[in-house]
Amino acid sequence: MPVRERFLLSSEFCEFLYAFSLSEDLDSFADNIGLDLKAASKKLEMLREKAAVVDKVNGTWIITPFGHMVAKWTADVMATQKKLLRQQGSLRLSPNELDPFDGTGALILIGVQKGFDDPVWGQRNNPEAMQRIQVLLSYWRDRSLPIYHVAHTSGNPDSPLRKGSKGAAFMDFVHPRDGEDIIEKTANSAFVGTDLEKLLRKRRHTTLVLAGMPANQCIDATTRMAADLGFTTFVVADATVSFERVGVDGRRLDASLMHRATLANLNQEFGVIVDSKTVIDKLGHPLKETR
Repeated sequence: MPVRERFLLSSEFCEFLYAFSLSEDLDSFADNIGLDLKAASKKLEMLREKAAVVDKVNGTWIITPFGHMVAKWTADVMATQKKLLRQQGSLRLSPNELDPFDGTGALILIGVQKGFDDPVWGQRNNPEAMQRIQVLLSYWRDRSLPIYHVAHTSGNPDSPLRKGSKGAAFMDFVHPRDGEDIIEKTANSAFVGTDLEKLLRKRRHTTLVLAGMPANQCIDATTRMAADLGFTTFVVADATVSFERVGVDGRRLDASLMHRATLANLNQEFGVIVDSKTVIDKLGHPLKETR
């Protein structure tokens, strides 16, 4: 029976279906989800394979009657979730901190270092994060906005991030330029044992935009401390990376789960989670995929 098919769709696919229901055609759908036409069409193909929610008729993608039902259910769920998040957030952050990103702030790139490519860290999520970081960095540089590069330097001789090693160096695509501050840390938080807070206060940078890795360690610690220090902080979800962990019960927690849990813990408690498209749109131009 068709009603069973809804359980075959993940929340991600439901969101793609909902986005398509709001779009007039494939072009607008691709624009809405920040992908090119080929990638957007591939998403619809995957939707058709998963459940009978979309179909292709005479070369044109359409939503089936069942698909319209699922899209409506998704819209209702998203509206409920948004209401709950706003209610929860109002108990935590002040109203001005709940506002979406306004196009200002210092970009804090954390841990974008060669050593994090070492397989010792295990599985990682979000393979497109480096591209997102590169786009964010380009926009900040084009507008002469403040940029801080944070590197973790480990005292452990076996660490891929040990001080002075090739792994401790920044990845080539984010190599700091003149005028961009470099912060070296040995703790998880970028504020511990560094002059980051002093520099931000001196330059009156009160809004921070965080990207980099690991989200479930250094991004998490820095965001929490930034909130305690009174900074308005935005974490760019799709420009951050998490690594898998093993729980105290010995079970493996995959990188995607760690990422979602980390961002959920931070959102509206210590900062606001945004995506790169939201940030780029506020900076003046919509984000486009480059493939």
